[in-house]
Amino acid sequence: RLAGSSSPRKTQRVLIFGGAGIAAFLIGSLIAITMMGSSPSNGSLRSGPIGADPVITADGINSVRVGMTLEAASRAAGWPLKSGYYSPSGDAGQGCGTASLDGGPQSVNFMIAYDKIKSVSVYKGSGDIAATAHSQEGIRLGDPMSKVREKYAGKYVERPDEYVRETPKLEVTTNEASTATGNVLLFGGDKQGRVVSISGGQKTWVELAEGCL
Repeated sequence: RLAGSSSPRKTQRVLIFGGAGIAAFLIGSLIAITMMGSSPSNGSLRSGPIGADPVITADGINSVRVGMTLEAASRAAGWPLKSGYYSPSGDAGQGCGTASLDGGPQSVNFMIAYDKIKSVSVYKGSGDIAATAHSQEGIRLGDPMSKVREKYAGKYVERPDEYVRETPKLEVTTNEASTATGNVLLFGGDKQGRVVSISGGQKTWVELAEGCL
């Protein structure tokens, strides 16, 4: 053996331990990636399509858009939409109903008909994302209705609530695109003049007091 050369047995040990270290690193990385991609627990918020920064527009909420099928909306939301039809009209009794995010924020409510999203609403005090939901112009639940009038000056129609006449509703056509689709944004107020609900969707559906035609 030449002076300064390493022992074959020592080199073999280094290769074996080196290979084991690489394998352990790869396995650890795989476990970490798997844990990062696992589903959040029920009721938790995620930073995906509907998460800690939900924005309600006349056309939907974040990437969930009015007109989507339940399957498409589930993919966009990041949670499956669980429907609860209650109107006997339509094919197979699925003329009109509600849907919620199964395992996701329960303060988001959808109106659906014939397997398609018609409108979305978030209500003050309903938990989950109610504290963070807002319109594109920054109107949040709990804000004064005067702020809605200021932000949407010249773009809203005001009318009283169907049941509590002294509480206002402000219906907003936000842009040319929503005007073309017939979609609107609706802010509901309470007796103290605070925003207690924000809804977006097809005008006919957003305006329904009882939720279904």
